[in-house]
Amino acid sequence: MNVQAIVMALELENELHKLLQDLQNLASQKNETDLLEFLKRFMGKQKRNIKYLEYQHSYQKELERLTSKEGISEQFGGASGRQA
Repeated sequence: MNVQAIVMALELENELHKLLQDLQNLASQKNETDLLEFLKRFMGKQKRNIKYLEYQHSYQKELERLTSKEGISEQFGGASGRQA
């Protein structure tokens, strides 16, 4: 998965979370208990999505770092490991 795509998805999820919090505040002010109950369940799932995307982002960054490091070692190892 592309790191850039994960970052975009994470930004969108965070924006959605902010908007849902605003809606939750408004529903609370208006005493909309059914909407509050729905938002509570929905936002719980959404928080899990955010945590998953954050995990995927850190995993992909680490994978890229290790792949980059491996590529560098192969360049040096390959050159020094040759026999004449």
